[in-house]
Amino acid sequence: MARKGRDCSSSASRGETWEKKGEELELKPEITDNPEGLTVDEALKPHVIYLGGSYPGIVRESYFKGTESSEGAREGTKVVAPYVIKDIWPNFTYSAEEASEVAALQADISKLADESRSGFITGKKPLSEWDAYRAQLEQVGMPRYLEIQQAAYDRYRQQ
Repeated sequence: MARKGRDCSSSASRGETWEKKGEELELKPEITDNPEGLTVDEALKPHVIYLGGSYPGIVRESYFKGTESSEGAREGTKVVAPYVIKDIWPNFTYSAEEASEVAALQADISKLADESRSGFITGKKPLSEWDAYRAQLEQVGMPRYLEIQQAAYDRYRQQ
């Protein structure tokens, strides 16, 4: 992406949301300290074509001024740094049989997990039902799902 496209994709247009200070782009006060109380992302949203998610390019702090590079985000990064996943796996490959079985199992497991998670978080489902939830996971095929995942992981590790 060309420099101008890069600048506009994440920070809109010069003068509207940012000014150039030396080699860096600096968001204007009406974005960083919005008079309507909007967050930086909320204030930028009407002006940009890209805001958040998986950025399709290389991001450098000198021009990317999203909240990801704020002082709070930097401090948060230090707190979670010891827990960073060191071995990131690609999507596993499955045999044709495994693929169709995983798809069906995953649909059932995800539905149950999503519903139960919401219930446990909101308190609509008491924690005393945790063991029953685990039993339901067994009933919808969690052991078989884990068996297939383990086989796929083992194949991955052998490559």
